[in-house]
Formats: sequence, structure tokens, C-alpha cells
Amino acid sequence: MIAQLSSKIAAEGNFPVKASPRRPGSSGEADTKISTSQSGSPTKQLAVETYAKQLPTNIVEKTMKTKLDAATMKLYSRALEEMDSRNDAKATELLRQVKAKYPDFEPAQRNLDKLAKRAGP
Repeated sequence: MIAQLSSKIAAEGNFPVKASPRRPGSSGEADTKISTSQSGSPTKQLAVETYAKQLPTNIVEKTMKTKLDAATMKLYSRALEEMDSRNDAKATELLRQVKAKYPDFEPAQRNLDKLAKRAGP
């Protein structure tokens, strides 16, 4: 019975589109596109927004080549947590430990640079 109901709901597919919560600096209006479903009725689709920055290919390739051991990966993870908590001194210390062990690990250097900018002159 549940399978039949699920199939029926999925086949009809006429679900209302809810706008996402407003973010600071956004107008609150979602980009939408109207298309026609298989049954011929109009449907509304939300456009997908991308927030991640595209990194240059050379940085991505270099980062992908650097394989961290489990202990260093955990250290790097803790450094990111400290950055998120705004504990910049501890994050800097942990990132320097990662860089000491893996000097070519580009994400650690980028985060150290970010922390240096946050600290100011």
C-alpha cells in the first residue's frame, strides 16, 4: 500500500515550490523556470545557485596529489574547526604543524594566508 501511494505521488509530481529562507544580502526572490511536465501541466523549477569558488586547475591538481596521513588529516580538520570558532592562534599553530609535515599541501597555506589577513597588519 505504501509503495502504491509513493508511486502515485511521484507520478503526479505537482508539488508546490517553496522559496528558500532569505540570506543576508539577498533579495529573497528565487530564480525560477517554468517548464511542462509529461502530463502537459506547467511545473515550476528553482534555479540552482553555486556558492563554491572555482579554484585554478593547477592548484586542484597539486592538492589532489598531496595525500595526507590520517593523523595529519585529523590535525588539519581540527585547524579548520578552530578557524570556524575564530580561535585564530590555535588554528595557525595547527596549520603550521600540517605545513611542517606536508609543505606542498596548498589548502593549509591558503588558510594560513586567510588567517594572516584576518589578523591585519
